[in-house]
Amino acid sequence: MEPAWNPGAPPKIDTSSEERPTHGASRREGGDTPLRITDRRFWVRDDNGEASVGADAAPAETAFQPRLPTFVEQLQQRLHENERRLDEFRDSVRQEQAALRERLQRDAEQQLARAKGEFLHAFLAILDNFDRALAAAEEQRVFDSLLAGVQQIRQQMMRQLAGEGVERLETVGQAFDPKVAEAVHLRRVDDPAQDGIVVAEFEVGYRYGSAILRPAKVQVGAYPGSA
Repeated sequence: MEPAWNPGAPPKIDTSSEERPTHGASRREGGDTPLRITDRRFWVRDDNGEASVGADAAPAETAFQPRLPTFVEQLQQRLHENERRLDEFRDSVRQEQAALRERLQRDAEQQLARAKGEFLHAFLAILDNFDRALAAAEEQRVFDSLLAGVQQIRQQMMRQLAGEGVERLETVGQAFDPKVAEAVHLRRVDDPAQDGIVVAEFEVGYRYGSAILRPAKVQVGAYPGSA
């Protein structure tokens, strides 16, 4: 029989050893079935993507779902694919550059050979004129005809060179210029005005466009006492 309730009495404290519910394994009141707790925080999920709370956590109620690639994995896949395409593009560019160099070199060699052929072909006519002049001089035994023939051939050759852009350097009577002439001898002069002036030419120089094809070999006047 329970004692009568006394409103002024202090409450009784239950000191029995009844099992207290713990985290992850709480029991329902009035029964032995444990409570099932699902933690939906992403940082506590296991490798299979299932939620777990402690070592005694109950298995997930839903069936296993395959894990989809994360955003970082997708970026890595795109990066690898772009790197592969970049390598293929680089290889293609290298092959095209190599083929272009070979084609340009081949074209340059063909143009040079064609230009040489045209230049040499123009001198064949000059050689023919030399042969005619020598044949006429030998037949007629006349020196004047040979001289006239050689002079004509020289004029023809100079016209041909001028047509190709070759010009003769005029140095005699000009101040010595080491850019276009080479002084091979000095000659004493009595006129101070002739000091440093080209007084003779041993070998003619030629210019091709703006470049010196061959410098002239000259003799330069030197006045005594000049520096």
